[in-house]
Amino acid sequence: MIRMPWNNQTAPNLMLEVTDACNADCKVCYKKKGDRFKSLKEVQNDIESAMSIRKLHTITISGGEPTLHPELCSIITMISEKGLHAFLLTNGVLVDNDYLVRMKESGLDSILFHVETNQERSDLPLNQTEREARTRLRNLIYMAKNADLDVSMSMTFYDGDMISLASTAHFFLNNPDLTFLFIARGQDVERLHAEGQKNCSSGKLDDVIRFFKADYNIEPFSYIPATGGKGTVWISYFVPIIYSKGGKKLFRIRSTALDSWLMELPRIITGRYIHKTTQKTFVTMARVFVNSMASIRPHLFVTFLWNALKKTSVLRHKMIVYDDGPHYTEDGNLIKCEYCPTGIVRGQDVLCCCTADYGNQNMEACL
Repeated sequence: MIRMPWNNQTAPNLMLEVTDACNADCKVCYKKKGDRFKSLKEVQNDIESAMSIRKLHTITISGGEPTLHPELCSIITMISEKGLHAFLLTNGVLVDNDYLVRMKESGLDSILFHVETNQERSDLPLNQTEREARTRLRNLIYMAKNADLDVSMSMTFYDGDMISLASTAHFFLNNPDLTFLFIARGQDVERLHAEGQKNCSSGKLDDVIRFFKADYNIEPFSYIPATGGKGTVWISYFVPIIYSKGGKKLFRIRSTALDSWLMELPRIITGRYIHKTTQKTFVTMARVFVNSMASIRPHLFVTFLWNALKKTSVLRHKMIVYDDGPHYTEDGNLIKCEYCPTGIVRGQDVLCCCTADYGNQNMEACL
């Protein structure tokens, strides 16, 4: 597992909050709900601030629920015209074919849907079953793919619920239309900061690592260290998969120094890192090839390549991120990412997304 080469200045992504209003209620949320919508002038200022702070590849549009913003398509265009990748986080309640097409035409590149049980939302029954939530998610994925968007999903990992984790991983890895799975540990952030030292959660990182190793024989590809050198709170997986009539075949990746070099290459050429790669078969094969050069079993790459080139095969890469979230140690220290890869732009500052709304001690800029 290699350390991500980013830092506070070079991490290629920032989060743009366009509203704090939301049309769904989740079991826990790191955001405080409100009713404010930013003007286009405010959004423009945030984009310019973001670009002055970091060498950006992507701006992630968030809320609240960003699809509530009446000028969302104009905001997407503002991002796209800056030459940046526009990535939208949404619960999907208001999403339909027409809205997706309009967002795509405005310059949207990628979309992530957060649809799961433990949500109160108008497009699903109260206390919906997993099957009902999955059906809605499948419909959203289908519409987004038809709009030519790169599609991702997220889940909240509550209280070590391994059954839900297993179900979500199965759904994600068996769906070739999904690129990215974001898993966030369910943390009542408001209660965490209110209780402070009394809440001494140590996180669930090891449980997640053990699960993916046992069920899929895959290991974390990279990590972001925690503040103060106190372990790791953020890990990612890179998983090439071949889909065919016979099922799926995963290629096991073990990161090496060559992978670190490959991450550095875009920065050397363009001056910025890549945040999240979309599906490009050649790029996926190149990454597998580079990784295989440091492998003691390069013949596995040849076999994988042979299978990937078959007419009945479809090659995809999958990315999984697990964020263990903020937690306090027994001595009262707040542990979070050394820098926030999804930091929130507020004025001239970048704030850590999971702590930005709570407490003066945690409102310090990440920079």
